[in-house]
Amino acid sequence: MLKKLLAGTALGIVLAGPAFADFEKGIDAYSRSNYGTAFQEFSASAQTGDPASQHMLGQLYQEGLGVGRDAVQAHRWYDLAAAKGQERAAEVLRALERTMSSGQIADAHTLSARWQAQHGGSGGEQVAFTVRNAQSALNRLGYNAGPADGLMGPSTRNAIRTYQSDRGLAVTGTLTRDLFDRIQGDLGGGQEETVSTTVIANTQSELRQRGYDVPVVSGTLDAKTQAAIRAYQEQSGLQVTGKASESLLARLQAADGSGDVRSQKELVRTVQTELGDLGYNGGPADGVYGPSTRSAVRAY
Repeated sequence: MLKKLLAGTALGIVLAGPAFADFEKGIDAYSRSNYGTAFQEFSASAQTGDPASQHMLGQLYQEGLGVGRDAVQAHRWYDLAAAKGQERAAEVLRALERTMSSGQIADAHTLSARWQAQHGGSGGEQVAFTVRNAQSALNRLGYNAGPADGLMGPSTRNAIRTYQSDRGLAVTGTLTRDLFDRIQGDLGGGQEETVSTTVIANTQSELRQRGYDVPVVSGTLDAKTQAAIRAYQEQSGLQVTGKASESLLARLQAADGSGDVRSQKELVRTVQTELGDLGYNGGPADGVYGPSTRSAVRAY
């Protein structure tokens, strides 16, 4: 019964997406429970940007059919398919996110962003102007827009305000077509491929020493690392990009380590305390220049 239901879902997607040869071969293999071949065929057409194949690839990863079960990879391919208008992929994605940790979701967004950057956006097609696609793009850029549910709630508006503030735009919290195109343009730029994992890992280590919120030194430019880089750049009077680079790492390493950490943390802690006394919610006085403190500074 389960196989029949899954096959029915697959057939429904055939009608919704382009009939690429690899996709048709994948459906044929899938219907015969030859999941290894289905995985190979769907992988080939998913890389061309076919949203139906991307959806099916996400399903194989989610169910562990023909490939090891991997929620992060499943999220990545569902996300890419949903950005192309695959409504079923968007529904499954929301359900999948309820079973994933915030770290896993951030890693999945990073993988999606890399694919988008390498393939010139969404496989050469214009991304639809929707709240959901804006939320997805903001999350990939390191702004916490909440779940990509298409609802313009407080998290999404705050993410838009933070993005606008970082880019020197009028802070309105409103999504317009021009702003959407700018967000998508930033997403398409991606992380420079020439930046090695060693540079990113060393940047993460330096930021951690300075009290920035980088939970793990992984060598991956995840959402937390991008947010920490933006915070450092903002504090240091640099162009705010959220990107790692050799020049940024050199600046971090050139600073006087221990003294820099103490002076900066004390300064931030003092600001947090003063903001709290004035009635602004800058979060705990922990010396970490995080989202709550940045929001309180903007409000002030």
